[in-house]
Amino acid sequence: MKGSDLLVKALENEGVRYIFGVPGEENLDLVESLQSSSIELVVTRHEQPAAFMAATYGRLTGKPTVSLSLVLISPTAPAEAQALRDWGDFVHINHIVEAGIPGFTMITPYENATKGDPRYMHFYEFDDPEAEITFKRMRPLVEARIGAWETPECQAWAMHPALRIMYVNSFALVGES
Repeated sequence: MKGSDLLVKALENEGVRYIFGVPGEENLDLVESLQSSSIELVVTRHEQPAAFMAATYGRLTGKPTVSLSLVLISPTAPAEAQALRDWGDFVHINHIVEAGIPGFTMITPYENATKGDPRYMHFYEFDDPEAEITFKRMRPLVEARIGAWETPECQAWAMHPALRIMYVNSFALVGES
């Protein structure tokens, strides 16, 4: 059983009926797992209409809408994996949590069990159906705490020498209340 199978099972257990999103190489396992699921994938050409569709569906039906952003990262070299993970856990995510960004509910980091690419996956979970807007609140609120974008403190939060961003996308998730 793949991680995407477990994710789909968890969503089914929560009563999710629809996922709005853009299938692609980066989420192919999830798309394949959905094929044998009761959850219907509603395909869009861009993630922003997917978020709008999910939000509208939630408002019209009264069913709760949740959104998330998925970020897949890897170290530039395998020897840098632990340093990148430590930065992600103790610097990057820590400043986001301390900033108290409205709409953020949880950030969950995962590591690829095979240690392959992408090495780490971060789920940014929101209680606001507008994932892109919620995600974009992050930078100015963190800057207000640690300094402007150009400062060494902000650059240390935003980037790590071993950071390789492989994929970023936002999703809206609709389920039963």
